Amino acid sequence: MMKISLLKSVLVLMIVLALTLGASSITSADTEVGANGAFTDVKATHWAKSAIDGAVKKGYVGGYPDGTFKPDRSVTRAEFMKMLVDALGISHEGEGSPWYFPYVTAITGANIHMTSDFTSYADKLSRMELSRLAVRAVNESYRSGDNATDSNFMVYEATKVGILTGVGVGKLELEGTTTRAQAVAIIERILSVKSGKKLTADKYAVSAAEILWHRTNIFTMMPEYFDEVRSPQYGGWSVNRLKIENAYYSAEVDELLAIKVSDFKDPNRKLLPALDKMQVDSVKIFPMPVDAYVVIMKYHVNYNKKPYMYPGRLDLSIRGFEQPEDLTIKKLVMPSGFRSLDQKYSHLNELNVDSQGNGIVVEVLPGSGFKIDKYGRIRFMIGASLYPGVSSDHDMMTSIVSSKILE
Repeated sequence: MMKISLLKSVLVLMIVLALTLGASSITSADTEVGANGAFTDVKATHWAKSAIDGAVKKGYVGGYPDGTFKPDRSVTRAEFMKMLVDALGISHEGEGSPWYFPYVTAITGANIHMTSDFTSYADKLSRMELSRLAVRAVNESYRSGDNATDSNFMVYEATKVGILTGVGVGKLELEGTTTRAQAVAIIERILSVKSGKKLTADKYAVSAAEILWHRTNIFTMMPEYFDEVRSPQYGGWSVNRLKIENAYYSAEVDELLAIKVSDFKDPNRKLLPALDKMQVDSVKIFPMPVDAYVVIMKYHVNYNKKPYMYPGRLDLSIRGFEQPEDLTIKKLVMPSGFRSLDQKYSHLNELNVDSQGNGIVVEVLPGSGFKIDKYGRIRFMIGASLYPGVSSDHDMMTSIVSSKILE
């Protein structure tokens, strides 16, 4: 019991010091007043009208004496924490000095906020900071452990459950500030998720967050291969697997992007030429089908001490597909090569690394109509390209992810 009391005392002391150092000209949210939702600056067509009305009705936010809500005013860390504490019904002390002391103490005690996140509560709240608070608020398992402090993972989780959406198509703007309208919209989504509702996720925001978190978006953008319903069993992805290395050669994957060629809303679609300027380079060369994925692997070579053994390229091999009896058919049924007919995108045809050691590999995968071999598992593998005649002892082919497809 003495140890627990001591820990609590230390925690309170840390918060007091942080609040004292962080206090500045911030004013209490007490300057807000209750309102019936009929704010002069929130029209019926405002994107957050419903969320603002709901928040005011619940009582965790109000308007200003002049009858406005000021939806575009940025909120501070302390102001958002007060809203969140009141919205979640977390018990807290009465008044404090500074005014937000009871709320910071309460939300820290609930492990929704950690002092390692920040200690200056008068600063404006960024979208990255908002994501951490939101995810911990809805999922208690992320209030401790490694994931609790992994900001990029928190952003991914916030987008995946539909709490955080993009500020534009695929734009996260994590360093941007949070407005009052955005704050109440986020808190309303938090309350919805906690009540058991399933929100619609912004697919392109999830894709951007997934890339930020672990360098790929294949789990978001390729449901035919990595959907939790159709293919619930797949080998865990880890950035630690994206590097191959021995005494002579070292290379690492920077990004593995999946793009549906028919998805023109995807911001990554601009990385590819027009549909009629792309071809599938298989045994036979034929036009790019609409129902296809282009997978782009960007990588860099750290060193190549035996260039007579290793050309320098990092290869991507996607295995597990059943080969058709006639390999000359002009139909995409298994991974194939890519060819751009547009000179603007000629770099996608390049096989060799550039002078800076950077390289790119492009593969085309079918979106449907494919068959899996008898093992029932798709594998994405990387390895150093070897010159003919070099012993296979120097081969470093390794699996970076696998997916068991359920027919």
